[in-house]
Amino acid sequence: MTVVKRCSVLLFSLSLVLGQGSLLLVGGGGEDYNDWSDLPYAWFVDQADSGIVINIDVSSTASWYPSYFQSFGADPASQGLQIITRAMADDPTTADLLRTASGIFIEGGDQWDYVETWAGTLAEQAIIDVFNAGGVIGGTSAGLAVLGQVDFSAEYGSIIAPEALDNPCRLDMALSEALLPLLPDVITDSHFHSRGRLGRLIPMLARWEHESDTWLTGIGIADNTAACVDAQGVMTVYGEGSVSVLYAQPGITHNVDCSDTQPLELTSLGMDQLIHGSVYNLNSKTLLDGGGTLLPVTPNTAPVTYQSLSLDGSSDITAEQGAYQVNNLSGNLAAWRGNLSLNAVTGNLPGTVIMPRIWHEYDEYENRLVGVLWAIGQYPGLTGLLMDTDATATVNSNGILTPTGQVWVFNSRELTHAGFPDDHSTCYGGFIGMQIHILNEDVPYDLSSGHPLSIENSHRQIPDEYDLISYPNPFNPSTTIFYQLPHTSGVVVRVFDLEGRFVRTLISKEQVAGNYQVRWDGMTENGKEVVSGIYFCLLQTRDGNESIKLVLMK
Repeated sequence: MTVVKRCSVLLFSLSLVLGQGSLLLVGGGGEDYNDWSDLPYAWFVDQADSGIVINIDVSSTASWYPSYFQSFGADPASQGLQIITRAMADDPTTADLLRTASGIFIEGGDQWDYVETWAGTLAEQAIIDVFNAGGVIGGTSAGLAVLGQVDFSAEYGSIIAPEALDNPCRLDMALSEALLPLLPDVITDSHFHSRGRLGRLIPMLARWEHESDTWLTGIGIADNTAACVDAQGVMTVYGEGSVSVLYAQPGITHNVDCSDTQPLELTSLGMDQLIHGSVYNLNSKTLLDGGGTLLPVTPNTAPVTYQSLSLDGSSDITAEQGAYQVNNLSGNLAAWRGNLSLNAVTGNLPGTVIMPRIWHEYDEYENRLVGVLWAIGQYPGLTGLLMDTDATATVNSNGILTPTGQVWVFNSRELTHAGFPDDHSTCYGGFIGMQIHILNEDVPYDLSSGHPLSIENSHRQIPDEYDLISYPNPFNPSTTIFYQLPHTSGVVVRVFDLEGRFVRTLISKEQVAGNYQVRWDGMTENGKEVVSGIYFCLLQTRDGNESIKLVLMK
């Protein structure tokens, strides 16, 4: 018998406080002069106030880093420092040298070497002191992996997605708080899409919630991509790939089954993905600037007609059952090189893009994962279905999908933004408002509404009271209204301005007891944009009214 935790996150609690310092988070890949890396590394030197930058490692230090930092104006005394033993890491001379820097950069390598050699030493404290004094700390690949409050330490070696998904509690899913907790309530991962690490970062989040009853924010950074995070938690993305942010959504019940020896089950995890030029507030999980390419969208949620059918995750023919099919999946680095193709198909499951054999071939993880997200970015509102070879599913005429084995659902019905880099050189895109569900036998999914029929709902464990919240709030340009109903009732959700004048009806229908959400895009009933200011959302039911204040800040 499995144990399922139902976590109702009503308030988003992360408050990212970075002391006085800032952080450069690099996903790995190649850095070079006059390349994608110039902008984020120049930002790093600027945050270091053109002072001394020291690049550090355990095994060896790259000789080119000092000259690269100096090309952006770093102090000529910038240098590499190999801290190879705990004795050296605990030597006051090493710590004093590190404190001369206003920027410290941790190279790629093996994060367990860093944890084992530096954790709890004077060198670690010196790095923290530089950060707290207003300096900047950076890391790439393994150096990135040790900058969050919680790290995947790799104490027992690495782990790939299907292993993590099959049992998130396995020994080699080693999580640690031992070294450099510079990003509060965050865990990071590198080489994110090229190695299919979306499929291991999510199990890490579930594992931590299972053991601590707290949610982390996951930040996954692709190759040749960097995130620059200032002291206020504002993150700017540079590079050729994307930065993925994973978080528990407020106001939504998250069913998490992370039992030992059991495949992962999780519902309603939020995912935002950012591309070059995007500016994002990590505290509020809001997009501040789309960089001219991440633009507002209106997902297609038009009703469709379903018919009964079966899906087989072991066959590529299953992809033909959707509305669109991603092709060229076996091409080497096809997603990274922009070589995927997409065509409309007349399948029996409209409104979907289906990806079978998702974890079957390691070399295709990137193409298959990115391919589904790429299709959704072009056609917001699509439902992405991901299945591996041991999974099947049935869909009935009401659109209820019932899995056997693990089935992923990407719900894009609530997307507020989507887009791709101007040059379209890769198939990596960005979006705001994705929702991820990882389902097993006991959690069917309603394709027509975009919600899992969770264990909670199927057992009729309905909410005890009415509740109404919104997130984000303040917002720009849209917010999601979350409400729960303890009884079946006629439901009307409306928006009014500060003077009590009617603005928009969001919902007007009979609804059974349960948890619901609806998005307000800042538009009036007549399709006009409203101005910045204070508005009120009113929930009317047979038992009375609930209201909340909404603040639109443009």
